[in-house]
Amino acid sequence: MKKLVVSIFYYVIPLIAFAANSDFEIGKKAFEKNDFKTALPHLQKACNQNILEACFDLGHIYLELNKKQDALQILDKTCSQNYALACLDLGTLYKEGLAGVKANPQKALEYFQKGCENSNADACFEVGALYRDKKVANASPQKALPFFKKACDLGLSDGCYEYGVLLAQSDSKKYNEAIKTLEKSCSASLPVACYQLGILYKDNKELQKSKKPLEQACNNKIYEACFELAQVYEEENKPQKAQTLYTQACDKGVYDACYMLGVAALDKEDFKTAYNYLHTACKNGVPDACYFLGILYLDGKGVAKNYQKATKLLKQACQKGVPTACHELAVTYITKNSHLKEAASLLQKSCKSGIAESCYELGNLYAQGKGVKKDPMQATTLWKMACDEKIAPACFALGKYLAYTAKQKDSNKALSYFTQACKGHFAPGCFEAGLQYKYALQEPNRALPYFRWACESDIAPACYELALLYKNTQPKKAKELLQNACKMGFKKACKDF
Repeated sequence: MKKLVVSIFYYVIPLIAFAANSDFEIGKKAFEKNDFKTALPHLQKACNQNILEACFDLGHIYLELNKKQDALQILDKTCSQNYALACLDLGTLYKEGLAGVKANPQKALEYFQKGCENSNADACFEVGALYRDKKVANASPQKALPFFKKACDLGLSDGCYEYGVLLAQSDSKKYNEAIKTLEKSCSASLPVACYQLGILYKDNKELQKSKKPLEQACNNKIYEACFELAQVYEEENKPQKAQTLYTQACDKGVYDACYMLGVAALDKEDFKTAYNYLHTACKNGVPDACYFLGILYLDGKGVAKNYQKATKLLKQACQKGVPTACHELAVTYITKNSHLKEAASLLQKSCKSGIAESCYELGNLYAQGKGVKKDPMQATTLWKMACDEKIAPACFALGKYLAYTAKQKDSNKALSYFTQACKGHFAPGCFEAGLQYKYALQEPNRALPYFRWACESDIAPACYELALLYKNTQPKKAKELLQNACKMGFKKACKDF
């Protein structure tokens, strides 16, 4: 009898398995044809016999039939039996809030992690993305790294790309590993990885190595790569190649490239072309382009002069973080002697941003009490900041203050600042240095070269002072200098002449 029972099991079990497989095949074919009515009973039978793929397909039929709870239950059961695709799909439902399922990133994370544990590359990638984008509790890019790496190791090129990018951003010591990972992804024909690889090389000053991946990305319609490649060619002093790539990128909506074409046209004094490119770039959110466009309107180059449009564009660029635009707008107001309070505020902003000329102009406002309360000490502080950055008129202003205005005048310090201004090719500084040597320090011979440099720059009083020094030794030369000073409108020279 025992032998008979064993024999029955020997035949019955394979028959049950065969029936289950038969149901799965029938159900699968019907499911692929969207014949859910036929597929449903067969897949239910196959699923009951623990054919996990049948359970997975059954879950999708329930979703199509809007039986959300049945779908979630069967997919959860399938996922718990290590069927990774079910985990991936459940994670996606909870991540995106699809099919009437309320979005729950934390629950999505649990399912994606289960899928990743069962070696599903897409699930590993999704875990990494949730951590990278900080969509779940205690998330960070560092937590994302191992999951993107596993996705990469499982053959997902997107995983290699994300791992390489994050690695480069998070740990400079792992530069070589980041490069290898992005090379792997680029070799798998993922253009965005080629782009990032090129950027990584470019940022590391490896320009030759950057060209090939950037070219691959550019040829695959990543036009930002064309822009970056153009910059490499500019570094190599190949303007024609750069121009071609900038044009290609600009035509495809990389507006930084339009800006670069506009600047190149400005350098060639082709103001009309510059206007067209800068207008396109400014209109599409490139603030530096708005700055240069404002200057064109201010000067009436390439477009009719328009003070209102100029100031509007400069203000726009300033508000978007272009400190030179803040400076230019302030100087425009000062020139018109209007909006002086606003001018002072703008100069303060651009001075703090490192525009030394702004510190100088702000110092002038404090010295005169225009737009701000008069404060000579604050003025000298600002002038010194600008002078230290080689702004010659600021050195000159400091010298004038110490020589003529300060309560405690200091000829030696004043002379030091005047000579700095002169070395910065600011002719009034040369003249004042000459005066200090001649009158304050009683060293006329040392005054000679300073008066000469100032005279050569058409500072009429300098020519006059030089003539006085030559009067006894070179009378003919002195006469010529007096004549020149007179012609330049210095009346005292006319009398002496």
